[in-house]
This record gives sequence, C-alpha cells and structure tokens, in this order.
Amino acid sequence: MGLGSILLTVLAEGIGHLALPNDRLFEAVLYLMWSSDSSQQVFIKVLFDALIASCIVLACVVLWAAAIWKRPWSPGTSRLVERAYRYAFALPGFVLAAMHLGRFVANLLYSVTPLALWDLSPLLVNLEGPLLLWMQRTIASPALSSIASFLYSIAWVVAVSIFGPALVFLDQRRAVDEALLGTALLSVLSLPLFVLLPVFDPWALNPTYGYGGSGQIGVLYLYPGSSLPILQNIVTELRWATGACLPSLHVAFPLLFGLVARRARLRKLWLCYGAFAAITGVVVVYLGRHWVIDVVAAIPASYGALWLVGRLPWRLTLDLPHRV
Repeated sequence: MGLGSILLTVLAEGIGHLALPNDRLFEAVLYLMWSSDSSQQVFIKVLFDALIASCIVLACVVLWAAAIWKRPWSPGTSRLVERAYRYAFALPGFVLAAMHLGRFVANLLYSVTPLALWDLSPLLVNLEGPLLLWMQRTIASPALSSIASFLYSIAWVVAVSIFGPALVFLDQRRAVDEALLGTALLSVLSLPLFVLLPVFDPWALNPTYGYGGSGQIGVLYLYPGSSLPILQNIVTELRWATGACLPSLHVAFPLLFGLVARRARLRKLWLCYGAFAAITGVVVVYLGRHWVIDVVAAIPASYGALWLVGRLPWRLTLDLPHRV
C-alpha cells in the first residue's frame, strides 16, 4: 500500500505537465486569481512540493516498516505504522485535489460551454448592480484591495491546502473521508450549473475592459497589479475565463471544511474555517469576482455536499488487514 501511495503522489505531480485543450483559458483564470504577483505563485509551489515530499515520506515509512523492520513491534511503532497505512491514499489524494483538480474541472467546463443557451449576467446587473457599485465606491482603497487580494489568493490556497493534512495529523478518519469526497462532489456538481445557469464576473461586464454586450456595469477588477491590456484580452478573447461559478467554490470549499470540522467536534477549526468562508464571501464580491447570489448559493451547496457524503458508502482511509 505504501507503493500505491508513492505512485499516486508521483501521479499528482506528473499529470500537471500534461497538455489539456483548454489550458489557455485556465491560465487566464490563474491570472485573475494571482494577477501579476508571481512571487505568490512561487510560494504556493513550494508549499505543494512540501506536501508531496511528506506524502512520499509517509509512504516510505509504510514500506520500510512492513517489509524490513522485524516484528514484534512496540506499541508506539505499531500505532505509527497503522496511521501511515490508514492515510496512504487519503493524503496524496488531498495533494492531487489541491494541485490539479481545479485545472481538470476547468478544462471540462470549458469543453461544454458551447452548450450554454443564455447569459444570466444582465439579469444580475439589474438585481445587484447598484449594491456592487455602492460597495466598491464606498469602501474601495489601495490598502483594502491589497488585503482582499491576499485573502483571495495566497491565504485561500494555503487554508484549503492544509486542511486535509491537519485532519491526518489529528487522526480524524471520518473527517478526512468527508473532506475529500465533499471536495470532489462540490467540483462535479458545479459542472451542470456552470452551463445551465451561466453568469460572468461583474467586472467583466464593464466597457472599460472591452465588454460590448448587454447589461453593462461599472464594477472594477480591484486586484492590485493587474494589466489593463491583459484584462481586455481576457474579456474579449477568453471570455469564459471570467465565468463566475454559481455557487462560488471560493466560498463553498472553506465552508464545507468548516462544516466537516464541526461534525468532528473540532471547534477551533470550525470557527476558523467558518469565519474564513464568511470573509471570503465579502472579498470575492468586493474584488468584482462574484455576484452576491454566487456567495449565498455556496451555503446550501456546502451543506448539501456534506449531507450527500454522509450517505455514500465510500471510504478513502484504509484498515490494516491484520493487527501489527
């Protein structure tokens, strides 16, 4: 099983180099999340490399203990091997989800966008436009935009990435299964909604960025350091990169993790992730990346994903075939 863990971890790293048909659109999505601050992306890569290394080390512990170390083992060694075996697939699974799940889901989404029959964005402009404009014009400032962009990008990625390893460290077996399966469900269930209820980022309906369709609005893209020509190219040539997922997965993922922590009676984690989800909801609206309805829809989506996971028979954590 340790060998399987190593292979899964290497797969998580290797598939990132495969070329996918809609990678250009996904690169535009990454630009909108990180703008021109490449140093943040370097930090995240280092974080992921550390997670990959930890998975390989964990897998090697299992192989070494099972194949080399002679028995009988001490109680402490036995517990270590059992835990390593228990999460031999789950921990690499978290790394795989954090690194590449979004890219593959995005490529699949963009493959089916020709099936979209309408655009609901002009309707949302009428419903929410005045609120979004008031919010940006009232509280927007360079300092606030810098804080919001940090929370939206680097803080969000770190928070989502460390949740799984934290559960493994705490040996929260059921919570690990729920977090992994819930993340997959939220991603998959967002696919039909992206096509059936298509909306675009509020900022992408601003004529300043080249938008010439109906339902125009003056909402700005407030992420600091962005390039106006690049944003204009995204709006005019790579428009689906500005598709605003309904519900907002930026809010749904941390909220789901908070709910998982609450069910596991991890009160501090629940409070941290619940608060972070609420703050993220404000941030994505402030930056012009989401509509209010996207944020609100993340609440029932997260609760629904956790409810559905509780009724699935699947488990990603493992049991040793016999006591060690």
